[in-house]
Amino acid sequence: MEDKNQTLILIAAALLIVFGISLFSLLDTSGFVPIEAVYKTEIVYEQVSNNSATAPQTEQNTVNVININYATQEELMLLDGIGEKKAKAIIDYRNARGYFSNVYELTQVDGINKKLVDKNINRITV
Repeated sequence: MEDKNQTLILIAAALLIVFGISLFSLLDTSGFVPIEAVYKTEIVYEQVSNNSATAPQTEQNTVNVININYATQEELMLLDGIGEKKAKAIIDYRNARGYFSNVYELTQVDGINKKLVDKNINRITV
């Protein structure tokens, strides 16, 4: 009788685990954006003089790359041509459809065209 009870308990536990996994897989989390830091990369451009008689002169420009899948509205507004309304539209699009698969998917957002993406191409990533 004790073996039968242990077997029933094991079967019940296995069914609960299967049910939990099935329920978890049915949840639609595509509309949620995880709370994570925006991944930023600094790209440093260096301009070197070709004049070998003098020491090379360098000029550094630092560019922050913004991940459009994690950026806040304020961070998106740092991009050229992106104001408050377009930044909100990007976030609304991302919340409705999930992460961007590539930067040119931004053209699917109202008010953003290929020219605007091209203008910011070195400053955005997914």
